[in-house]
Amino acid sequence: MSGCSILLLRRPALTCKTAGLRPLSCSLRVPRGRGHPLAALPGPPRWPLMGSLPDVLWKGGLKRQHDTLAEYHRRFGKIFRMKLGAFDSVHIAAPCLLEALYRRESACPQRLEIKPWKAYRDFRDEGYGLLIL
Repeated sequence: MSGCSILLLRRPALTCKTAGLRPLSCSLRVPRGRGHPLAALPGPPRWPLMGSLPDVLWKGGLKRQHDTLAEYHRRFGKIFRMKLGAFDSVHIAAPCLLEALYRRESACPQRLEIKPWKAYRDFRDEGYGLLIL
């Protein structure tokens, strides 16, 4: 059966099979509450206190962060871990894997609240969008 799946083994592996450019189906093959530790995910170097920030700044700063993230996805795959300061984040590049993740989350998910982003959007009288909810 074709589809997108995350196989959580000792070392994470990702397989994506698509028909053309659109995934045929998605599945996350891990029982709830089980998987591998966050530390097992690949990613850029993490420095104490600063995380991966020096690497991001070296590659062009925050204005070129989108290019840096694209490079990391080419280098580390569809899923990688990154730390900026105190924030640990997991970056997922496959829409079908995001869909599978969202389908498995609880009825009341808790996401990171970034108050400066909310204040900025409020100041400009703009909506929060999906990432800031």
